[in-house]
Amino acid sequence: EIALAEATLNNKVIDAATARFGYRDARLNLIGEMSLADNGADPLQISGSIPYQLPQATVPPANNRLSLNLALENEGLALIDLLNNQVSWKGGTGIARLDISGTLEQTPTGLTLQPFAEGLAQFDDVTLAAAALPGDLTGVTGELRFDGDRIQVNDLAGQFSSGSVSAQGSIPLAEPDATGADAPPLKVDLSDLALNLKGLYNGEADGRLQVGGTALAPRLRGEVLLSRGRISLPNAEADGLSVPSAPPASPSIFQPLELDNLRVVLGDRLLITRAPLLNFVARGDVTVSGPLNDIPSLSPTGTIRLRSGQVNLLTSQFNLDRGYDNIARFLGSTDPVLDVRLETSVFEQTQAVPRSRDFFSAPEVLDLPTQRLNNLQTVQIQATVQGPASQIFNNIELTSSPSRSDGEILALLGGVSDGGSDDSALALAGSALFTSLQTLLSNTLGITNLRLFPAVITEDERRERSADDADPVLGLAAELGIDLTENLSVSALQLLTVREPTQFGLRYSISDELQVRGSTNFSDESRIVVEFNRRF
Repeated sequence: EIALAEATLNNKVIDAATARFGYRDARLNLIGEMSLADNGADPLQISGSIPYQLPQATVPPANNRLSLNLALENEGLALIDLLNNQVSWKGGTGIARLDISGTLEQTPTGLTLQPFAEGLAQFDDVTLAAAALPGDLTGVTGELRFDGDRIQVNDLAGQFSSGSVSAQGSIPLAEPDATGADAPPLKVDLSDLALNLKGLYNGEADGRLQVGGTALAPRLRGEVLLSRGRISLPNAEADGLSVPSAPPASPSIFQPLELDNLRVVLGDRLLITRAPLLNFVARGDVTVSGPLNDIPSLSPTGTIRLRSGQVNLLTSQFNLDRGYDNIARFLGSTDPVLDVRLETSVFEQTQAVPRSRDFFSAPEVLDLPTQRLNNLQTVQIQATVQGPASQIFNNIELTSSPSRSDGEILALLGGVSDGGSDDSALALAGSALFTSLQTLLSNTLGITNLRLFPAVITEDERRERSADDADPVLGLAAELGIDLTENLSVSALQLLTVREPTQFGLRYSISDELQVRGSTNFSDESRIVVEFNRRF
């Protein structure tokens, strides 16, 4: 016999709590009751006979028959925490009267329960914690009726985060399809939920779900709409981390919630990210299966279309080419296979040929220096990625216009100058420095190409400064470009730190070797250049 003294349950003083146990021949017989001091109520009464062979016991039970009678009220319903690992009691008003029979068998892998239950459970303004939800269900009201191997759910509803959850229908207790063909399935409606599944999803959710399987081994199917949120792609191999699977579960008669071809629809303003590499706005749907408590083992399948977004490569940020059908395919893994085309623009300085002290190696015609700002030209770089997101650096094909070699493209992307000029290195490094600000402004204003870069401003370009001050200074320039076609683009360039007229430009690529460029400020400077460039 066990008696508790000076005990509390859910912050309420227990007036009396006693239990009488008898254990013999691998069978536990018990009778227990508890009453509270404030109202003299008896929130818990339990009696039963349970077959269970302790590890050190040598005699098995004579049979596996189970008998359990429960009368629980209000705080006494906290006993359900000991009976399952799916739902726990947090407080409220409720009552349950259950007579449970059936069999309980011990196996090398755990416990096998074949129960039959008769009784009723009613809830009024109850708070519950569910293993499948990252928070508490509050204000739960409704009724559960137990009829053999069937649980009938009647108007069960509650609030979660800023939304609501409701359930109606029936589910087998332990035997699949025990409810019969005429019994309505258990359906769950989700409305305006704010979910925060750590490491997986943070945002809004709505859905119409159906709970299959059994109450002891539930399976979730149906459709969930995700919107105004962020899906994080876990990938241990790419991140150099070890993402653990679910820890081995202790023997239990309850199985973790299983997703059974759950359709997940990606709605408005939804991002797919894998920091710090990927950031995509996506639409589409995937079908997900697997245990919810083991995220790495989930197996999503489906195709997602990427509408916009960025990929960080080296020191540059590439934007999705919106004219290409950019997709991400999930083929049973949380690491999607990408088929995307990305683009960016960098600045390349046209370097004058240096004077040589060697007479025989000197060029016949020496290039004359030009204004430093005009030495920069835009090189458009395109990256095509086909392969797993975790192997993105191994599946990139880089091209550019004007055409450059792979090494030259990588040098431009990395802010490396092979001409030895401090000006070009500064401009190229500055292009990488302003990448995040450029992306923010481009997305906010809806502009195709917006570039910010530092520019070396000579005395001629600083008309408001004294003529005696001939030293160049560092300024800030901005270029707005629009690609009319693949070969034709227009731009507007403005020095932001000095008062200079806006310079408008036009570029037409006839081929990789031949292009025409023109610019004017509609004031005192206009030019047109025909360029023929063959690299060998």
